[in-house]
Amino acid sequence: MKNPKTKKASARKLYDLTPLHLFFFFFILRQLAISLASDLPPAPYSPTINIALNCGSSGVTSAGDNRTWLGDIKSDFGPFQHQNNSSVNSTAARQPLQVDKVPYYTARLSHSEFTYKFSVTPGQLFIRLHFLPASYQNFDRSNTLSVKAGLYTLLSNFSAALTADALQLEGFSREFCINIVEDDQLLNITFIPSPGNPDAYAFVNGIEIVSMPSNLYYTAPESTGVKFIGQIHPYRIEEYNALETIYRINVAGRFISPSEDTGMYRSWSNNDFDYLTDSEEGVNPVNTTIHLRFSTETPEYTAPEDVYTTARTMGTNKTQNKSYNLTWEFPVDASFNYLVRLHFCEFQPEVMEEQDRVFYIFIADQTAEVHADVIMWSGGHGIPTYRDYAVSMFGNKGNEKRLNLSVALQSNPDDWKTLYSDAILNGLEIFKINDSTGNLAGPNPDSIPIRKVPISPIQPRKVKLNHRTIIGIIVGLFSGIALLSLLGFFIFQRGRRVKTMKNQSSSYLPSDLCRYFSLSEIKAATNNFDSLFIIGVGGFGDVYKGYIDGEQTPVAIKRLSPGSKQGAHEFKTEIEMLSQLRHLHLVSLIGYCNDGMEMILVYDYMAHGTLRDHLYNTDHPPLSWEHRLQICIGAALLCARPPLIRNAEKEKVSLAEWARKCYHRGKLDQIVDPFLKGKIVPECLNKFGEIVVNCMLDVGIERPSMNDVVWGLEFALQLQESNSKEQTFEIKEDEKALLRSSAIIDDCDKVFTSSTAGVEIGSSGEQSFANEVSNGSNVTCGTVFSELISQKGR
Repeated sequence: MKNPKTKKASARKLYDLTPLHLFFFFFILRQLAISLASDLPPAPYSPTINIALNCGSSGVTSAGDNRTWLGDIKSDFGPFQHQNNSSVNSTAARQPLQVDKVPYYTARLSHSEFTYKFSVTPGQLFIRLHFLPASYQNFDRSNTLSVKAGLYTLLSNFSAALTADALQLEGFSREFCINIVEDDQLLNITFIPSPGNPDAYAFVNGIEIVSMPSNLYYTAPESTGVKFIGQIHPYRIEEYNALETIYRINVAGRFISPSEDTGMYRSWSNNDFDYLTDSEEGVNPVNTTIHLRFSTETPEYTAPEDVYTTARTMGTNKTQNKSYNLTWEFPVDASFNYLVRLHFCEFQPEVMEEQDRVFYIFIADQTAEVHADVIMWSGGHGIPTYRDYAVSMFGNKGNEKRLNLSVALQSNPDDWKTLYSDAILNGLEIFKINDSTGNLAGPNPDSIPIRKVPISPIQPRKVKLNHRTIIGIIVGLFSGIALLSLLGFFIFQRGRRVKTMKNQSSSYLPSDLCRYFSLSEIKAATNNFDSLFIIGVGGFGDVYKGYIDGEQTPVAIKRLSPGSKQGAHEFKTEIEMLSQLRHLHLVSLIGYCNDGMEMILVYDYMAHGTLRDHLYNTDHPPLSWEHRLQICIGAALLCARPPLIRNAEKEKVSLAEWARKCYHRGKLDQIVDPFLKGKIVPECLNKFGEIVVNCMLDVGIERPSMNDVVWGLEFALQLQESNSKEQTFEIKEDEKALLRSSAIIDDCDKVFTSSTAGVEIGSSGEQSFANEVSNGSNVTCGTVFSELISQKGR
């Protein structure tokens, strides 16, 4: 399986570490992998054939993921020589820490071809070949070989060294799929040195033979085949076909190791970002709590669950989404057909029904789908599915070595066909299909040129050393020694200061902005983090009620758990921001603790609970409309319900979207807290709805500024209070232009308009909320914008 040609920054950093650091780093990773592997649940698929051969070794060894590998020395599988020249087993002269010890540190090598023979049952199999192109005894690193499996040529004139250099990896594997028919229950894999070179040799470090479920990638007998891009008739992956895995990617997700696969030991990379062609990379939603529902069409072993709980989408900006395609380009060998598998799963709560998200798919610059609807394909929300496509990559000139196989997603340009102008992709697999001769081998990568710096010949010349020259040399020598000593002293002092700063774990945090608490103070405040003191639990960790300053001051203490996604940078940013933010309607940050590995924030304790505790699912008395407006001016929203209710009716799941629809339908009363029915001045609520809608405009520059929002809310509050007191204001001539009822504005400076038309608030939910009433309302805004009477909201 190939990797991207761009080198990861993390890989570059590994080269900067000392060997001792690298040893401990990979030791810890190995121990972690073993621990995780032991805790993994049973895989959905249990292979009937599971052979892992550690070539060049003897006995049974365990890899970093606890998988058992059998040495090939004196094994039943071979190797069997075709000539008298026997093969040798050898250990790599240099053993890089970036690869697993098993199977990469030992190898089977021979100057003549050798064969491994595996007894297998009929069905489809994975073949994985592992290579570490290093120097072994008298075998040079630069070498080419061929590999055949049965009637198929897997590799030809293959340079493991060039491949590793192009991938910028020490060791790598190549994965193939073949089918074993009824009459052929013996699988021979032969390694052949390239002819014409007496020093040529064949080698391999490890071999895997693993069975797969029937028709996982092959076309089932009852199926007509997969869509053949640009062709009329479908394409079938027949039993006589062999495949090579070129890419297998968990799109916008994490790397999935072989031990975390569904039982077939496949590896899922996480580098789709490297293949994106546009600066617009979309967004990466994730839902780790959803319960996936697999189907008979997409069984649980199809891909790991992690593939279907992460994705790359275009985002929520409709205008921006219509201006670009989400496009990946994958380099592949020319003159082959390819199988492209795209994995999908709608896990976002906004997308629940058919036609919620419909998009286009293009493969190799040709249309693959004009109505890609994942809900329609899968049968519902949270149900994984996939789509297979075959495509020919033969090029136009006929002499290309490599071509780019593109996969592009486009939002549907017709708004009436889709609720969201967006697209989604969860995972991707690309396989090369053998040609008519049974060949899968492609050309070697181009060698990486080594830049040679021209060296000018040194012209010998006679140097005459006089007394003055000798003195100058001596002075310069002592000056250099003194300078180096001084430099060493400064480096030593700086190292001491850095060490001191590291020991003071809180020194990089803004202790001048808020109070610093020691861990002992925090433990004293919470009775050593007694669970009885817990008042809240979240993804970040637990919240405790505690007492500081001699148990005189109650506080809320948020302790970030080790598994929290919030790191040191986010922790520091939150402290810097909240320590400078003080507001009547926002909880204040008192201080923090950063002792050892702890990240703890200390807040004011809210004795009366949060705003949510006074809006919905509460026994507290409901807040008045005036009070809610004042809070809204200060910080929050106000419909006595959460912003998202996942089990509500489709259009009511998102409060923001529901509010927008109700406003345009003239039924804004549907989102109002029942307690407030008949208590809101129509002009006030109409203005409030207008503010909400304008804040949700798709184009950012059309949305009001925060200053405009505050002024608009204060205007709404004035309308409510003024009407309640039956006060009348005189409208100035230059302010009459501001009183218009448009919900969509062209100029952000004129965002908040008033209307002389009002709305009637009905007590029945069936009654329209925005019926026009008389234009003769006595509520005006003479001094509202520039001379607001009430400043309570500020």
